[in-house]
Amino acid sequence: MERVSLLTIAVFGALVLSIPAKADTLNFTLSSPQQTGLPGTTLSFSGTVSTPSSNTGAVFLNDVGTFSSGFLVLNDTPFFLNSPHSMAPGQTNTFVVFTVGIPVGTPVGSYPGTFSILGGSSPAAFFSLSTASFQVNVSVPAGVPEPATMLLLSSGLVGVAAKVRKRRKAV
Repeated sequence: MERVSLLTIAVFGALVLSIPAKADTLNFTLSSPQQTGLPGTTLSFSGTVSTPSSNTGAVFLNDVGTFSSGFLVLNDTPFFLNSPHSMAPGQTNTFVVFTVGIPVGTPVGSYPGTFSILGGSSPAAFFSLSTASFQVNVSVPAGVPEPATMLLLSSGLVGVAAKVRKRRKAV
């Protein structure tokens, strides 16, 4: 058996490391990344996931969703129910990716978040990441008066009722 020299191993290692690694990629975009909802409702975010035809093999999918708000609830169950387990090169899929619940009592405002889809050559090896940013705007329901408006309206109605009562007693 011949002995492999340290120099041979070093040269072979340098050659292997100098070969560029080809990582398959994926693309992810949200159809409506900015949505507005009322407290007590749930918003659905649909998106498109695609793999370039230049990919060398199937890309397995996983997800990561983050929110900067402690008020809203991100639910990624739709991703697991709707997304394919893997995607072949050149494949495109559009589906509901996640939902955001707006609990009652959530303050009015804008809440940014991100949702990332990870891709890999196996269900355990993820090398590609495609992230889409989104924003949830929480608004006040139309037609619900503010407390000061309610107080003013109530005091006016009490005054009108008192005036009507006074006139009825006078007659």
